[in-house]
Amino acid sequence: MRPQGSPAELEQRRLRAIELLQRDLPVHVVAGRLGVARRSVRRWKRAHRRQGRAGLRARPASGRPPKLSLAQRHRLARLVMAGPEAAGYRTGLWTCRRIVDLIRRQFKVVYHPDHVGRLLRACGFSPQRPQPRAKERDDRRVRDWVLRDWRRVKKLRRLGAHLICLDETGFLMMPVLRRTWAPCGLTPTLSVRTRSHEKVSGIGALIVSPRRRQLTLALALHPRRNIRSPQVVRFLRHLGRHVRGPFILVWDRGRSHKHELVQSWLDAHPRCHIVWFPPYAPDLNPVERLWSYLKYGRLANLAPDTVDDIQSNVRRERRRLTRHPQLLRSFFRHSALPFRSMFMTG
Repeated sequence: MRPQGSPAELEQRRLRAIELLQRDLPVHVVAGRLGVARRSVRRWKRAHRRQGRAGLRARPASGRPPKLSLAQRHRLARLVMAGPEAAGYRTGLWTCRRIVDLIRRQFKVVYHPDHVGRLLRACGFSPQRPQPRAKERDDRRVRDWVLRDWRRVKKLRRLGAHLICLDETGFLMMPVLRRTWAPCGLTPTLSVRTRSHEKVSGIGALIVSPRRRQLTLALALHPRRNIRSPQVVRFLRHLGRHVRGPFILVWDRGRSHKHELVQSWLDAHPRCHIVWFPPYAPDLNPVERLWSYLKYGRLANLAPDTVDDIQSNVRRERRRLTRHPQLLRSFFRHSALPFRSMFMTG
């Protein structure tokens, strides 16, 4: 069995053995000091007597040759990068069995699904959770929105207007379960309340000052109630009282946003300029990042007993966010909104 260590370490050990033998130490003493077998020391002694130091050099073990050559691995990486749909599969998810089938069809080589993971890691891939995206999304329309409507936001900003991004969400009694510690082989259980009608609806807005020096969070919670047009109007009134001068309201085309009650309020307040997000583009709204941060980060594994528990925890996180404005800025930086092109993060 080959001793552990790099070729350089193995060669150094053999040279050390010859050095100890030249001091007239017995073979069994040298073997004990180096932690090797006596016959290894004798073999090194014979090799040094015949070939000198060249006989002590360690030769790297070649190992089993790979099933795919380097060129084939590069080609496999290109096929994986092209996506499963380009390879003839119906969905855009790569699985180990699909990779095995792809290798068999392209290279006539058979891999086991449990071993193909090492091959993919060697090619620079890792298992990741994909981000879902609606099939109805039109990327060209999103690009046109950035070039046309976002430029309109830039022009309105010259009027000294605030930028307000707004969105709604719901905090349910069923928590987002992550992970916990438990004995091996014993999957733990967590008692949760599954009554879907008990929830806390929230409407929030990220407000950027005209000189982009201040970024604040406005949040309104409505327990056991859905966000409809009256709640939206109430929130807009709150924004109108606390935001001085004109402001740019950027939101999606939700049903409550297009309600006649909301439109009548907007018509009565000309200092509010509306910019609609393109359809099926939640990645543009930084408030979506705020909801993800709360639901899947700070409030994950939360098992509330009542709606009041949800409300108190969300309010606590809101107070925490007001003390950490760098977190609010990070929601803009990690969204697809081209925020840096007009607002610096400093």
